[in-house]
Amino acid sequence: MKRSRTAPHSTRKTKLIWPVLILVPILLTLAWGQHLSAEVYTLLSLARNMAAGAGLTPGSVGHFPAPVVQGPLFAFLVSIAVRFGLEPAWAALILSAAGWSVAAFALLATGQSLQRPRGGMVAALLLCFNPAIITTLGGPVAWLIALGWLTVALLLRRHLIASAVTFLLSAALLIPWPPGSSWPSVSYYGSAIAWSILLFAAGVGADWLAEQLVSRDLVRLSFSQMETSLLVTVFLLIGSWQGIRLWQLTQGRPEILWQLEAEVASWLHTEMGPAETLLANERIGHLARRPTASLPDLHQLETATGTLELLQAHPIDYLVTTNDLPWQQLRESVWFRLAYEPLKQFNSPYLPQAPITAWAYRMPVDELGQRHAINARVPDRLWLLGYQIGPEQVRAGESVQMALTMQAPQATVQSHTTFKAIVRLLSQVDNSTIEEWRIDLPQSISPENWQAGEVIVEQFPLAMPEDLEAGVYLLNLSLLGPESENLWPISLDNDFNQLDRVPTGYIIVPWEEDPENIEAIEAGFGAAIQLVGFAASEKVADGVLDVTLQWQTQHAMEEDYVVFVHLVDSSGQLVANHDGIPGNGRFPTRAWQPGVTIPDTHSISLPPDLPAGEYKLKVGLYAPDTGQRLAATAADGTAPEDKSILLKEISRP
Repeated sequence: MKRSRTAPHSTRKTKLIWPVLILVPILLTLAWGQHLSAEVYTLLSLARNMAAGAGLTPGSVGHFPAPVVQGPLFAFLVSIAVRFGLEPAWAALILSAAGWSVAAFALLATGQSLQRPRGGMVAALLLCFNPAIITTLGGPVAWLIALGWLTVALLLRRHLIASAVTFLLSAALLIPWPPGSSWPSVSYYGSAIAWSILLFAAGVGADWLAEQLVSRDLVRLSFSQMETSLLVTVFLLIGSWQGIRLWQLTQGRPEILWQLEAEVASWLHTEMGPAETLLANERIGHLARRPTASLPDLHQLETATGTLELLQAHPIDYLVTTNDLPWQQLRESVWFRLAYEPLKQFNSPYLPQAPITAWAYRMPVDELGQRHAINARVPDRLWLLGYQIGPEQVRAGESVQMALTMQAPQATVQSHTTFKAIVRLLSQVDNSTIEEWRIDLPQSISPENWQAGEVIVEQFPLAMPEDLEAGVYLLNLSLLGPESENLWPISLDNDFNQLDRVPTGYIIVPWEEDPENIEAIEAGFGAAIQLVGFAASEKVADGVLDVTLQWQTQHAMEEDYVVFVHLVDSSGQLVANHDGIPGNGRFPTRAWQPGVTIPDTHSISLPPDLPAGEYKLKVGLYAPDTGQRLAATAADGTAPEDKSILLKEISRP
C-alpha cells in the first residue's frame, strides 16, 4: 500500500498548531523567569553597557581575565530593546523565547520540505517544551537552533541564497567576544542542538516507519492509522519524559540562592562607588551594576591559589565569597585575612553555599602612611607602641583604616584576654563626640597565644557617619577590659598621671564645593603655610565683607595658628577685622596635611559710620599664645614689614 499524498490537507492541519508553537515557549519562558546561566549574565552586562554607549565592554578588571561573551550579536539585539526601556534580563528572555518559537516552526518547515509534515509537526510540538532549551533561556542558543534548521529547510527547497544567509547568521551567533577568545565548547549549546536533532529524527522517523510498514503490508492498518499511532506513541513517550523533566527543573530552580544573591547585589550597588571594582559571580556582578572581575579558568583545587596571586598583584575593591572549597581556601590564607575585611554576611539555613560574605579591601599597614610612635602602657596588660591612620583625608560615609602596634608585657598572664579598643571621633569646634567605635581585640591572634614580649599589629576599619560635615576631626583611643566597664588606666610616656584615653591623630573631611570667583595667589607664611586662592567683593555696601581663603601646607605643623583678615584705610589704620581658627574652628592648622586644600571663610562686620573711600584687605597668621605673626612672603619674594599680604583694594561707595 502506497502512502497517500495529502500535503495540502496536512498543511491545513499543521496551521492549527501554530498558536501552540507561539504561545507555549513564551508561557514557559515567563514561568521560568530570570533563572539564567552565568554565561547569560555576562552577556546581559555587555548588552546593558552597549545600550548605555559604553561600547563592547565588559573588559578585563585589573589583571583578571576578561569574561568571554558567547553571542555578542545577540547582546547587540538585546541592547536595542534595552534602549527602549526594557530590563536587560527580560529583553533577553523575550528574544530567546521568540527564537524558541522560530526553532519549532523551523522543524515544522523542515518536515514539510521532506514531505513529512505530520512528523515535523510532532517534532515541533516536542521542541516547544523541550527542557534542554529552557535551561539556555536568555542566550542565543534558541536562535542558533532556529537558524540551523531554517538553513536545512531552505536547502531542501533549493533556496540557496537564503540558506547561505541563515547559515552565516547562525555562525555569527557563535563568534565570542573579546576577539581571540576561545569559541564556545560543545557543552554550551550541544545539548539543546542534539535534542532538536533527536526530536526531529523521532517525529520524521516515526512517519517514515509508518510508511515502510504499510507499504510492505506488515500491518493491517491504513497509512493514516499507522502514522497516527506511531506519532502519538512517540509524542506520549518523549512528551511525558519532557514534562517530568520540566517539573524537576522547575522544582530545582535556585530560588533561595537567587534571592540571596539579589540581596547581596542590591547591598553592593548601594555600598560601592560606580568606579570601584568587584570580584563576584556573573549574576551578582550584573545585578550590582559594577565592574566585575571573573575568576581565573583553573582547576578547582588551583582556583584559590590563582585568585590569591592575582589579588596580591592587583587588589579588587570588593569581593563576594561563598562556602565553596576554593573560597574557603582563599579565606584561610594569612594575606587575605590581613588584606580584606568582612563587611556583611547574607545567610540562609537552606543553602550549602551560605553564608555569602561581602568583603572590602583595606589598605595594607605599610600603605597607611606615617607610623606615629607613642609610648602608652597599661600596666601588666599591654604596651601601645604606635598607630597609623589611612587615608587621612576621607569623605562622609567612607571608611578609614586604623592600625595599632601593640606588645604584650613581659611575663604576664593578665594580657592573655580579650579587650576592646574604643575609638572616638571628636569635633574640633566643641570637643563633642561625633561617633564611637568598639573593636574586639586581638583579632590576628588568639589571646592565649600572644606571647610575652611579642609585637602584633591590629588593623580595623572606622566607617565615617553619612552626615559628617567638612572639617578636621580628632581620633582618640581608650581600652576596656572584659572584667568591668571601667576603662583601663593608660600611662603616657612614663608619666605618673594616668589617663583614660590618648590622642591617635586627625582625619580631614574636605570641602566638597569649590567657592565661586576664586582668584589664584601665591603667598607664604612661616616655613610651611601657603595661601593659594581667595575671593572677596570689590565693593562694600551691605555692612558685611565676606572673604574666602584657600590654604595649603608643605608639611604637618605642631601648633595651631589664628588667621586674621584686616581692612585698613589709606593711612594704614585698622577699621575692621575678623580673626579666627581656619574654617570657623573646623580646620585647625595642627591637623593640616600636605596636598589638602583648606577652605577658610571670614565675615568682617563693618562700622556703620565707615566713611566712603578706598581700603586695603590684608591677611596673615599669628600664634594665639604670644600674638607673634608668622613671617609673610609675597609672590614677588618680598617680605612685608607688617607680616601680612595684600589681597586687594576695595572701595566703600
